[in-house]
Amino acid sequence: MYGVVGKPILFSLSPLLYKNYIRLAVDSVKEAVELKDQIGLKGINVTAPFKGEAFKIASRVSEYAKKAEAANILLFNDNEIYADNSDIDAVIVLAGKKNGQALVLGAGGAGRAAKVALKELGFNVAVWNRSKKDGTIQTIPENKFDLIVNTVPEPPILNIDIDSRYDHGGILWLKEQAKKTSLLFYDQEFIDPGTLTRDFNPRLIYLTGMMGVGKTTTGRALAEKLGVNWHDTDNIIEEREGKTIEEIFNERGEEYFRDLEREVISTIHEGVVSVGGGIVSGFKEGSLVVVLVEDKEILKSRIQDRPLRHKFDELYEKRMPLLFKASKLVIRSKKDTAERLHYEISETFKY
Repeated sequence: MYGVVGKPILFSLSPLLYKNYIRLAVDSVKEAVELKDQIGLKGINVTAPFKGEAFKIASRVSEYAKKAEAANILLFNDNEIYADNSDIDAVIVLAGKKNGQALVLGAGGAGRAAKVALKELGFNVAVWNRSKKDGTIQTIPENKFDLIVNTVPEPPILNIDIDSRYDHGGILWLKEQAKKTSLLFYDQEFIDPGTLTRDFNPRLIYLTGMMGVGKTTTGRALAEKLGVNWHDTDNIIEEREGKTIEEIFNERGEEYFRDLEREVISTIHEGVVSVGGGIVSGFKEGSLVVVLVEDKEILKSRIQDRPLRHKFDELYEKRMPLLFKASKLVIRSKKDTAERLHYEISETFKY
């Protein structure tokens, strides 16, 4: 399993380029490293604002990552973390020329990578940044630049040659940097999938994950923040049957309960849905499937009254790979998970 981290990250189109690849919402690269064994991550791509941290956390770095002091690729191998930078490769290809005067907009990880790339091509490089940093300018001179590279969300000028924003040509950058990622992650050449179009929307949001992970609490809070309806499949089933989930399991068996779950899921077409831990498929096309994760031992301590508690480890190994495959976003279950999900949705869809 591989993935991409950033804040925000739901907007990322990277999962459309690779296989067995997830979006992981974390607050730091350190958090992603903490989750890597639980999720089964062999490596991650890193986007803003974590590229500097990715470089610092690595135990071995490539020459490009060292020059930029930023990494957008991390590979996990036993106790080693290897960092590389494919943004530099991308800008070198996209520049299409050598030498001259260049301007880079932004001094973050992508901006530093762009600067390194342009210097490799023989350009004299000026770096503009909104806030003052060493070696940057805050006023753009009027002299003509031969090449302008943008790495910020809201650039101060319009005439840009290479842009990291998806809707301003950034897909070309994304695909160019994917060439090195594909070789490092999958040991194969990158195959261009063509047009990239986001394959989900927030009209219908499923919160999934193992029993005890907090789907009900998070779902209720998220629905309130979004101003939409909240549905909980376990609550709906208990109300319809007039019995608790455990009573249904004991009297009618697990297969009967799963049939009820599938029936309930099929009738919900909008809002936020907190689904039972056994639902790993049947999500409506175009929906936003969010997988909540938490440490296995913490989850076990929360489910002493659940019907399938004695099969937790077996179910975890069976269900989680299927949920990761169906997911559009994976996020750790914490007190502020609903707030983070609201932020991700708002940033991606301007909800």
